[in-house]
Amino acid sequence: MKIGSVKITRVEEYRGPAFMPRDLLPDWSAEAVAPHLNWLEPRYLDRGTGRLVMSCHSWLVETEHHKILIDTCTGNHKQRPGGAPLFDMLDTPYMDRFASTGVRPEEIDYVLCTHLHADHVGWNTRLSSGRWVPTFPNAKYVMSKTDYDALLVEGGGSFAAWGSLLYKDSILPIVESRQELLVDGGFQIGDNLFAEDSPGHSPGHLLFALRDDDQEGLFSGDIIHHPIQVYYPEWSSAFCFDADQATKTRKRVLERASDRGSVLLPAHFAGRGACCVSHSAKGFACIGLDEGSSTITEPMHNSLA
Repeated sequence: MKIGSVKITRVEEYRGPAFMPRDLLPDWSAEAVAPHLNWLEPRYLDRGTGRLVMSCHSWLVETEHHKILIDTCTGNHKQRPGGAPLFDMLDTPYMDRFASTGVRPEEIDYVLCTHLHADHVGWNTRLSSGRWVPTFPNAKYVMSKTDYDALLVEGGGSFAAWGSLLYKDSILPIVESRQELLVDGGFQIGDNLFAEDSPGHSPGHLLFALRDDDQEGLFSGDIIHHPIQVYYPEWSSAFCFDADQATKTRKRVLERASDRGSVLLPAHFAGRGACCVSHSAKGFACIGLDEGSSTITEPMHNSLA
């Protein structure tokens, strides 16, 4: 797809049935969801398992001057114990899918992490001769200073039990190679990509806004996990650091997307991976979730149900 003249390609790590609905969204109810089953099944809700269908993907952004990768998924061979098959010791062909974009790892100028959870920093590094080394050797890795500080004291809320592990295998090697760039909202790359504070899911969650030719794309990370939250923005995930703040941030972003016609590009939407948002009689609605498109790459995917 394109935002103005900027090319955007999705690179998937996996897609398939993931969480049981209430394990991810504690406020989920059959009554609330019933009017939406016509579009939820089968692309976003698996009838056979009852699980939410989700994706874990990166966004490759190619501007006139830079090649940028937003969020790096979970990574291969990363130990994430505790009965979480979606995260623990994966072995996916993510880098083969990345290669299919025609961009080499050495060409990436910036890696942007919306936040420092395990499924957003994993491919920061790869295993080489028994050592974790930066996957993108010439990139600056942009990370939230607030999240980084929280991670150091293991006070980052969700996934904190993995804080030490993901710091050692996915963050520390970046720091040791002096490729980290710790920022807060206000940081920008070139004339059209801006970091904005969007706390709630994590203490220092960042939204990255791309603007070109009067168009806007919002790389929203985990501000919103699943399309049903567009219709029920008060539903925060079980992994949110501050659920009330996450709800406020989500409503603000949905309002903005609806008012401006922005494209919403979250990290975990299955289907096309992106949508627009409109106002509805009851709040908000998704536009374009299931429309066919040749502009978003649909790579191979595997179910980790």
